[in-house]
Amino acid sequence: MTIVRALAGWIVFAIVGSFAATTTAALVALITALLSLALGLRSYRALSATVIELATVVFFTALVPVTYLHPTIGHFDSWVAAASQLWLGLTVLVTLLIGAPFTLAIAKQDAPEEIWETAEFRRFNVVITRAWMVSFFTSATLIAVLCATGVVSSWMTTLIVVAGIVVPIRFTEHRVRALKTASDPDGVR
Repeated sequence: MTIVRALAGWIVFAIVGSFAATTTAALVALITALLSLALGLRSYRALSATVIELATVVFFTALVPVTYLHPTIGHFDSWVAAASQLWLGLTVLVTLLIGAPFTLAIAKQDAPEEIWETAEFRRFNVVITRAWMVSFFTSATLIAVLCATGVVSSWMTTLIVVAGIVVPIRFTEHRVRALKTASDPDGVR
């Protein structure tokens, strides 16, 4: 699945961060993000389809030296997960604000070319992109609440991050199925 590969760095960061130091998790996530970006560019041959991969590389490129220079900053580790989800939410928000929802270029990989420029295709991708944005901002908020209340739990943070990815994936799958059913009411494929 394309979006899972795009988010691989974040998934790895959440998982590795649940049992290893943030420095290690950030480095492994950066390596994963670079591989994901390379695979994305190779598959799509379009930079616009790798917005999430690019944002991931930027985030972890900045985070790695910070974690190595300041490995013992109080509750820093706890807040990094919230910051990472906030970064993703802001990235997705920017794609909406500039009129290029990040899901649009990804959807073009599977959708027939004749619908790419239709208002319905664009609207569909705006809705899906908004769902991703809400999910990332919700995850950031939930993790920040945990941090602010002193509840530092790597398994809860990992669960929130994973849910923040799984929920919009399921939403997207549901919307795609509903669209296919609506366009083919007889079920003929």
